[in-house]
Amino acid sequence: SAATAQRARAFDAALLTAYRALWLSADDTHRRDALLRLSQIADARNDLELLRATAAELLRVGGVIQDDLTLFHGHLRRAGTLVRSGNADRAVADALEALGIAQRLTQPELIAQAHGTLGTAQLATGQLGAARNAFELALTSSDSNLQLRANANLGSIAGMTGNLESALTHFDAALTVARATQNFAVTGAILFNLGATAEKLHQLERAERGFREAISIAQTLGNAAMLLQGTLALAKIHASRGHWGTAFNTASEALELAQGSPLLPQAQYLLGELEARLCGFEAAAELYASALEGFH
Repeated sequence: SAATAQRARAFDAALLTAYRALWLSADDTHRRDALLRLSQIADARNDLELLRATAAELLRVGGVIQDDLTLFHGHLRRAGTLVRSGNADRAVADALEALGIAQRLTQPELIAQAHGTLGTAQLATGQLGAARNAFELALTSSDSNLQLRANANLGSIAGMTGNLESALTHFDAALTVARATQNFAVTGAILFNLGATAEKLHQLERAERGFREAISIAQTLGNAAMLLQGTLALAKIHASRGHWGTAFNTASEALELAQGSPLLPQAQYLLGELEARLCGFEAAAELYASALEGFH
């Protein structure tokens, strides 16, 4: 879309500016500022290689000029890259190093940032209780993106541990921030999580609303995976509410969307169940057989 192309051009311009500042600066303090800007852009672009390089350079510069703030950002960014590359245990160590620096500097915002990264690393290692504590402390941040991430993760942890009402509360808080920051992809994911949580609580109207909104965003973004997941979930809600005809039609849409997807067997099985419910036993048997073959 035009908006996406415009954002890409803005990223490229900012990237060039940061590179130029880094290249022209002989002063390590200015290099740090340029590196921080460059790492923010790399994070937004999900450029893991550039993130690794900026984190390593921040740690090098921080060691040269013996600056705690530079070392803090180096450890924080290296922790983030380690989580993304599947080295969560090492990421915990870096996040703890960043947290120790922030606490020594007695800067609440840096402490909150460190807790946010620590929570992400701990969640990746399965330390749910420790991650929950870290994300709760991260909520003290004034950074809306960190608040969003902390609430979304707290919602996921609450859902995993069976505290569904708490999960809804945190997902609602995350949704408010996601909408305020116009982060459509994240908004769609949160709406899906809200729908799934409401479904577990048998709040079917709310679940349907969440899935419908997630589907709408997926269509706008052209996100095929989110569209398929939302359509499958919506079909199940219609079935749970006894709206068999609507469930059948929605499941048929999901089956079309699922062609070539790993979720194809799920779509086949769901439509098979609905065919059987509506006495289409021969079609149901064929769908069950196809689903069984796909599951294997």
